Amino acid sequence: MAYQNTDTGYNMFDMLSMLQKAIRRGDFDNAGFAANQLKNSYRKAMWNRLVVITAEDCFGVITKEIIKLREDDERIPSDRNIGNAVALMCRAQKSRDACYFACNFILTSRRPREINVSQTEIDELYMRIRRNNNDCDAGYYRSGFWQMSLLDYSEQAPPTPSGDSEKFRLCAELQAAISHKDMDMIGCTMDALRHKHRNSLWDAIVDFSNNQINHEILSEILALRKADDTINNGKTEKDEIFISKAVILLCQCSDTEYALMNSCDIISMERSIDWTTIWTKPITECILVGDEIPEWVYDCHTLKGKKMGKTDWDMTTTEQQALYPLRRGYFDNASWIYAYEQDLKDGVISQAQMKPILEYAKTHPANPVTHLAYENEQK
Repeated sequence: MAYQNTDTGYNMFDMLSMLQKAIRRGDFDNAGFAANQLKNSYRKAMWNRLVVITAEDCFGVITKEIIKLREDDERIPSDRNIGNAVALMCRAQKSRDACYFACNFILTSRRPREINVSQTEIDELYMRIRRNNNDCDAGYYRSGFWQMSLLDYSEQAPPTPSGDSEKFRLCAELQAAISHKDMDMIGCTMDALRHKHRNSLWDAIVDFSNNQINHEILSEILALRKADDTINNGKTEKDEIFISKAVILLCQCSDTEYALMNSCDIISMERSIDWTTIWTKPITECILVGDEIPEWVYDCHTLKGKKMGKTDWDMTTTEQQALYPLRRGYFDNASWIYAYEQDLKDGVISQAQMKPILEYAKTHPANPVTHLAYENEQK
């Protein structure tokens, strides 16, 4: 594979790795140095990675701020936009819950139980989405629902289109699973929807946020949807991190352990940060200490890391331990066993590489979250 270097000769992939891992560690100097290396030739790739990091490594509300800084930078490119984004993310509380959920509950989904939703629940969901989805094109909403004039509004839901009945049933099941913090069933329904009905999946997530959550979390959910549309545009295999972060937020919003959902103290639910009142160290002043890239930059996804024999499990354990400042999450001490069992089945890892993972799983649960019992479920 040909090297892709920055203007000053650093490997682009190493700098992207350094950017993300330094943010995980709250290390602004190293993160700023990497961003400064990437800003000229790889600015789009850098912003894409920053947006992904907001969902993959940061707790709570933050994506909306990074999306806005990116939009500002697209209008008028400025090092200050980049520095503000990197500084904010270094300051943010860290959590890899969304990454864990994507790998262990969506990409390796299971259906341990059935969820019973009534036709009334399905119809009401259909009606809410049909009424509230105002992004229409040629008489149809982009998510597939036909346009309805406000003059034609009726409280009674029209019949669900026969071809869409399964889709709406799954959307209603998803909302029920979120209400019960049922990680297995949230993942299962999302897996069933994410390929063919991604817009409807997002419609159900947005609807849940808008109608069943008291916290003012909707702006962050919409930012995650925009991020998903942007980063995954044109991809056959889409990154599931943004839909994962969205449902994790919705679960945490109704959890007493998570009273405050802001990723750090300068973020507000109601408004964007006023950066004119905040000074950030310029990224041009971020210097690589000792003129040497830290060893933790090199993992199994970098050429040097591969040559060193680094494994994905090495990265999983090391990077979880490195999170700073850490915000305790659902899956900090979970085993990752579902994801690695699938990797073993697919031939991605060997039996020898699986041994330490199996040993770790003996004392760490795959799913530490006990779901709230459904009405028809045995106590």
